[in-house]
Amino acid sequence: MTQQSGLRNAVLVDGVRIPFLRSGSDFKNLMSYDLGQMAIKSLLTRTQIDPGKVDWVMLGSVVSNLSTSNVARDA
Repeated sequence: MTQQSGLRNAVLVDGVRIPFLRSGSDFKNLMSYDLGQMAIKSLLTRTQIDPGKVDWVMLGSVVSNLSTSNVARDA
């Protein structure tokens, strides 16, 4: 397989998730982007990766908020 000029390899370093909690409990006052932000900060702390070297973030959310259209961007 040949690599075209200008293309770079994707590297998956690690992943994190927010724990499941009973609805209406500890996370009840947080938006989905708040939870995403917590996960991203935890991942950066754990891996000690320079945030300036991150090109893309893939983030998923089971329940969407009507007040935000892109949880990953807002996190």
